This record gives sequence, C-alpha cells and structure tokens, in this order.
Amino acid sequence: MPVSKTAIRQTDFQAAPCPHYPASLFLAVMPSNTNHVCFHCRAAVRRAKTHGQAVPCPECGRPCTRLSYKLAIPPKHQPKAWQALQNKIQAYYDGQAAYAVQMQQRNKTELQQRIARLKQQAKQPGCGSKEHERLNRQLAEARHKLGQIQRQQYISNTLEHS
Repeated sequence: MPVSKTAIRQTDFQAAPCPHYPASLFLAVMPSNTNHVCFHCRAAVRRAKTHGQAVPCPECGRPCTRLSYKLAIPPKHQPKAWQALQNKIQAYYDGQAAYAVQMQQRNKTELQQRIARLKQQAKQPGCGSKEHERLNRQLAEARHKLGQIQRQQYISNTLEHS
C-alpha cells in the first residue's frame, strides 16, 4: 500500500510538547546549510546554520565569511564576480554598522531626555516616599543604560582612531 506524501512529512517531524496547543501545530525546523566563503582563496564551504564556530577556509585556514544560503556563490575562476560579491557583503555590513550607530545615538538621546524628566518628577512637591523610591530606581537604571552606551561609543571611537 503506497504511503501519501503528507503521511511521510508528518512522520519525519517531531512535534514539540506544549500543553496549550495541539501537537500538529508544532513541527521541527528542517536543518539547512549556509554558505561560508573565503574571499582570499575564493573557496566556499557549506555548514549547518546552527554551526556556532567560525568556519576555517579549507585552503588557507583563515576564518570564512558567513553568507546566506540564498546568495549565489560565483565560480572560482571569475574574480570580478567574487569582487562584486565581496563589495555587496561589505556594503551590507557597513549599512548594518551605520544603523547600529544611529540606533545607539537615538537610544542615548532618549535616555538623556528620560533622565531629565525623572529628575523633574522627583523635584515635584507631593511626591511620596514610595513614588520617590520608584523614580530614583528608574533614574539609576536609565543612568546605567546611558553609561553602557557611552562606554560602547568610547570603545568604538577608540578602535576607529587606532
């Protein structure tokens, strides 16, 4: 008796245990590989997406750059295509870094404004002791987060200029 494709698919997956939802809603994610490339050697390696370690180049041993499994890897004998891929990846990383700096600056500004508001609220007359403690706790948390952002900015600026 032939087995249907849906029956095979259902037996290939294991359901995640959850008391609130039926087991049929949870299917394990199929394992997939992702590409890692060495732009120096123009070599490509495929590893599991969950492979947490840096993948060394099979030819030179340098750490490979992780790419999406969807990006086409050019043939080894096409240096212009490899250079275009490297430029595309570098532009992506530059965009991500610029966005991170922008969000960090935005968070810094928001925290500075929050600190100013909390200071004003703490000075208000009629502020009870519990309210005052809550405001001081929030103020300390905001100052701590602001300090973390300022340290990160200092470190990144120091690394850029060294």
